[in-house]
Amino acid sequence: MAPAKNTAAVKTFGDHEVIVPENKLRKAVSKERFDPKDDPVARAEQALAELSGEFGGWMDSECDRLDAARNKVKAEGFDERSMEALFHAAHDLKGQAATFGFPAVASAADSLCRLIELTPDAKRIPAVLVDQHVDAVRAIYREYARSDAKELAKLLTDTDLTEIEIEDGDRRIKVKRETPAMIAAANMGAAFTVPAAPALITITREGQRRDVVAQIAKNGRTYVLDRETGEPVFPMEELKVAPSDVPGEKLATTQRLPVLPTPFPRQKFTEDLITTRTPAASKAVREEWLKLRRAGEYDPPSVQGTILFPGMDGGGEWGGVAYDPASGLMYVNANEMAWRVKLVERPMPEGEIAKTVARVSNWGRWGEDDVRGTMNFLTDQKRVEAAGLVRTGRSYSLSLPFDMDGPQNGWRRRTNPVHTMLDTGTDAVTGIQGFPHGIGGADDVIAMP
Repeated sequence: MAPAKNTAAVKTFGDHEVIVPENKLRKAVSKERFDPKDDPVARAEQALAELSGEFGGWMDSECDRLDAARNKVKAEGFDERSMEALFHAAHDLKGQAATFGFPAVASAADSLCRLIELTPDAKRIPAVLVDQHVDAVRAIYREYARSDAKELAKLLTDTDLTEIEIEDGDRRIKVKRETPAMIAAANMGAAFTVPAAPALITITREGQRRDVVAQIAKNGRTYVLDRETGEPVFPMEELKVAPSDVPGEKLATTQRLPVLPTPFPRQKFTEDLITTRTPAASKAVREEWLKLRRAGEYDPPSVQGTILFPGMDGGGEWGGVAYDPASGLMYVNANEMAWRVKLVERPMPEGEIAKTVARVSNWGRWGEDDVRGTMNFLTDQKRVEAAGLVRTGRSYSLSLPFDMDGPQNGWRRRTNPVHTMLDTGTDAVTGIQGFPHGIGGADDVIAMP
């Protein structure tokens, strides 16, 4: 077979030649004419719409995958594999939920991703916090079948929302939610917020049947609102609350709370709740109880230390409520757990970092012109001393494998070094590199993780 004809163009100059290789890309590119009436975006949207019937099944599968990753963490604890599986399951939901038509699910999944990514030691993430995120994803997806589901999901996931109107046919519900930012931040953003979807129920008030919205909260209160007007069904009172003992911090002096229904968990850790399991346990708890602030609901975190009750994990839970229209009873999934919350002064990290840098820095230690740094410690005398420590003569490599089987395992999307050839010896032999005077060579690049 005759060798392929070299179609490279050669330009000769006084002292060199320039070789311009054939542009083979022209043969690979389609020459079809562009149709201005064709809209590729519209075609993509049409294709997506044709697949929309399968979105529900895909979401079921993704939610099951997230649930399985959560159960693996609960069974085996947070290790590298279980944490990676949970993160990837949440991350995929975060990216796909909006495409599948469930954008509010993406908010809860994104929150779980950030929790895993930004927590320095993931093993210290409370299991209940993982449960709350996964259960929120499940609840939001489950309730999307309701006519007011999107608005309710927004109510659950939008932390800055203070008012929302829900319209369903001839119904209009206006829901107000007041969440003190300081308390929410002190309690990991969950203690006094809305933990579950509201319930649409019917009650008898002053002899009249009324359709209402019942919304439980993490503070153990139930907010009952008229389904038509959004106004509270029961009177609201301004409750005076304890001030902060932190210098310069000024909080609201009152909080607006419903008179009825009465809170479903206890609101104050009183002396009669101290354990009597053993005399020693009772004595230890009482001594701690006497040291702490214990004014009850809305007593803020303090330098002295504050008893938070029913606690960060108390009040209404993600499981929500169940309503029996036959008996008129509403069942609430609730919890009580006393927490001790104490504020500790923390030095500004920038100043501490600057002090540490000044203490350990080697700049200028061996003169302004020094470029060896701590290598200056390796003097001839130190080498002699090191040689005197040799006993067996065995050597050990301290190098790491930086090939495709190197130290990275894919966590946080890190990869091992990637070796790419830019020019090869074959390129040099065929003369397609374009160097003058017949010069050729190989060139490569290594991308480090």
